[in-house]
Amino acid sequence: MPEVESTKAASRWATRIIPLVLAAAVGYGTYVIVVHVCVRYMLSPPRKDEAAAIVVLVLYFIFLLFLIATYLRTYLTIAFDCGVVPLGPLAVERQRKNRRKRRDSHPPGDLEGHAYHARPDLDPDSPGLEQFYTKDVFVCESDGRPKWCSECCNWKADRVHHSSEIARCVYRMDHYCPWVGGMVGENSTSMRYVFLNMTNVDMLGARSKVHQLAVRVPRGTRSTDNFTTVTYPLPKLELGINGEANRRSRPRATDNSGPGGRANGASPDPRDELATRTFAILRTEPGENPWHLGYWQNWKSVMGTNFIDWLLPIRKSPCVNHENGESFYPMGPLLADIRARYGLSRNVADDGAGLEMRQIGSQRA
Repeated sequence: MPEVESTKAASRWATRIIPLVLAAAVGYGTYVIVVHVCVRYMLSPPRKDEAAAIVVLVLYFIFLLFLIATYLRTYLTIAFDCGVVPLGPLAVERQRKNRRKRRDSHPPGDLEGHAYHARPDLDPDSPGLEQFYTKDVFVCESDGRPKWCSECCNWKADRVHHSSEIARCVYRMDHYCPWVGGMVGENSTSMRYVFLNMTNVDMLGARSKVHQLAVRVPRGTRSTDNFTTVTYPLPKLELGINGEANRRSRPRATDNSGPGGRANGASPDPRDELATRTFAILRTEPGENPWHLGYWQNWKSVMGTNFIDWLLPIRKSPCVNHENGESFYPMGPLLADIRARYGLSRNVADDGAGLEMRQIGSQRA
């Protein structure tokens, strides 16, 4: 079974039937080339051109082999590893309950037929949240939290979009294509050479898009009139008598005095204080793309670093690796321009581990 399927019956059947139609078309084309062109035309008297027939057959089957290999690689990747984001615990529990007991009053795809968690998870220890504030830059909302998907119940990483076609979040989602087996996303981009046309269409919308970034700044940086700051980990929720939160867990604005931006004047444990990270919430101008590395680097990040990767879809794109400590995707030179625009040219390295060790030693003394 495929990893995910379309929520629409027509799309599901089209995804299953179209590859068979393509296989039939390739089979018929092979029959025409071999039987009618080579055997009945080139090898039949009075023409009898064996050399030309051999050249045509050899070249045709070489290209046919590449055609089948690339299509199967693309189809299997999209069908079984298209790059969907794992569901959050609430969504997993919701699916389990829906499988156990179907609601008769609503169709299966109706959002009103199940619990809809529109509000982000307010727990500062929310699963997956640490993947963001351990980076130096990530896309965020106005309150400093990452974007939240209310249907998948998870935090959306940079360049992740929710697809209503498959009801899942997808890394660098492009579109649902039944011709290649389903959802085209990050894992299959390098395997489809038509990605250049898709990029042109995508850039039409990127010209007016504004990104909001949480950019790590030195600890203790205060909010200004141009930007606000937020400190992670977030504060714990305060529970009332009824066990519910009396207030929303808000990111801490570091506009207070002291090295950690604390307002209560308490003396926190040095190790706890040094475990915090401060981020400034910055906005790009319309049309600015913080992930633009330059055309050559963009090409290599998607298609691979050598000529073999460009022709043969053996390996996935380098951009599928999200282990970079700076951000989910490499940032271009625009990030430095944004920092300078907001007066944040100071590097986070000035707030590095060596300084932290000296701070701990001085406080112990």
